[in-house]
Amino acid sequence: MAATAKVSVAIGEAELGWAKARARRERKSLSSIVTESLATQRRLEALGDVVAWMSKETPPLTKAERRTAARGLRSQRR
Repeated sequence: MAATAKVSVAIGEAELGWAKARARRERKSLSSIVTESLATQRRLEALGDVVAWMSKETPPLTKAERRTAARGLRSQRR
């Protein structure tokens, strides 16, 4: 198990409501939902770095490739 630390943060009411509802729905703690969300954000940031690096080496995506990628991202959000 990874080391943990207690912190106090200010969070918007809408985001807190979403996180609490998700925690109830998934029968998880609010802390685990926040931790998972932060981990997801870290992965997305790293992926953005990879895409930026790759775009220096390859031509830009075509419109068809962008549409396919957008569909994939939308389906992951559900």
